[in-house]
Amino acid sequence: MTVLAKKGDDKRIASLDWLRGLMAISIMLFHYVSWRFGDVSVENPLGRLGIYGVSVFYVLSGISLAIVYDLSLSSMAGVLVFLIKRVFRILPLMWVATTLILILEIASHQTVPSTFKIFLNFTMLFGFIDPTAYLPTGAWSIGNEMVFYLLMPLVVYLYHKRKYFGDIAVLMSWLLGALLGFGNLNVSQRRTV
Repeated sequence: MTVLAKKGDDKRIASLDWLRGLMAISIMLFHYVSWRFGDVSVENPLGRLGIYGVSVFYVLSGISLAIVYDLSLSSMAGVLVFLIKRVFRILPLMWVATTLILILEIASHQTVPSTFKIFLNFTMLFGFIDPTAYLPTGAWSIGNEMVFYLLMPLVVYLYHKRKYFGDIAVLMSWLLGALLGFGNLNVSQRRTV
């Protein structure tokens, strides 16, 4: 049985939070082991959790956020409030991390990134424009989050307007994902595991 944990007006499903926590711990252990001891094989459980745990974490986070914010995303004003809160929750730390990376690169006489790449990092727009243009290590996930934080509230809002609007938005995202994902595959570069 699923338990809803009430905190003010927030609805949370405790079992989803626990599973998200387990995925986060497995990803953290995967990174620690791979950085400390070298590559982790995808043939062992930690290797699989490290790779697939990120996807599971993202899916569970999306479900949790959609449940918690469902009612507040029924209006465009609610969508804007959600977006503003999410951006300003992440932006200050991204500014600090990007600034520190730039200072370290300048101090060590490394090549300074282009002005455009710096702009993409300070605005967190790299996820929309060039997902490989992040400067801080691991910030690729911030790019993913920013795209998600734009799309999820809009899809929930569309579902509140008309169910078929939401269905169309989800179908379009699946088609776009398939086009981008499978369209970039190059059979000549395929690896065997």
